[in-house]
Amino acid sequence: MQRPLPRPARGRQPAGPLPAQEAAIPLDRVPYFRADLRRIAITAGLMFVLLIVGSIALRGLLQA
Repeated sequence: MQRPLPRPARGRQPAGPLPAQEAAIPLDRVPYFRADLRRIAITAGLMFVLLIVGSIALRGLLQA
């Protein structure tokens, strides 16, 4: 009867130097990056507008 081969441990990888590569991820290989960035910018802009409109509305309600 053969003994099963030992499996590599899950979790942390053994410490050691990483292979020499460029550290940056090329953006053309990241799907939806520009679309996601545009969506985040639109959402941030709408939140900023909502804050301003809300503060004007609250100021008007509190002065009435």
